Amino acid sequence: MIAIDTAACTGCGACIATCPTRSLRRARKAVAYTPDSCRGDRSCVEICPAGAIGLKVEPLP
Repeated sequence: MIAIDTAACTGCGACIATCPTRSLRRARKAVAYTPDSCRGDRSCVEICPAGAIGLKVEPLP
């Protein structure tokens, strides 16, 4: 899963274009995503010029 820092996101859309599962979408001035369809392939993390997307580590149950 990913985490998006909406304060750092510039809304450029680079991550939207690179997401293979179309989990990302425009949401006002930033980007939002649908976690259910995200595969965590990191393409959005690597392409984000603002560094606004990172991996979110879920604790083990």
